Amino acid sequence: LGSGNGCITKELLANISSDCRLISIELNSNFEQYLKSISDHRFIYKIDSAENLTEILKKLGIIKVDYIISSLPFKIIPDKIEENIYNEIKKISTDDLIFIHYSYFHSQKKKLLKLFQHIKVNFEMMNFPPAFVFVCKNTSKSSR
Repeated sequence: LGSGNGCITKELLANISSDCRLISIELNSNFEQYLKSISDHRFIYKIDSAENLTEILKKLGIIKVDYIISSLPFKIIPDKIEENIYNEIKKISTDDLIFIHYSYFHSQKKKLLKLFQHIKVNFEMMNFPPAFVFVCKNTSKSSR
């Protein structure tokens, strides 16, 4: 969610198996040129809102999601839209789903605790600016 210019998307593609699919949802159409340039059979991008996550997945015939990786700037997203996005994530959440969100604000953890039972917070100093990485799930049994 929030793939921007595809920098992290390219890294994900370099590190996932050949049978995986990476679905990218980006609202800002200014980034489409970058996403369009990523040539990989595993990659699908949609210029749309994360508020439409379940509908997008349904249209693609995807019934289960293993990971959601988000760079959405929740701090500047209006509360109602943020709530809608979280509701979309809730709709597809399973015990196996891992939600990874990176943010520049630790305060995001409070909202994530409403969705997920377990949250591990990492701090990435090498990022500019430094960022928090929240790894969230609803079960401690996952081996990922």
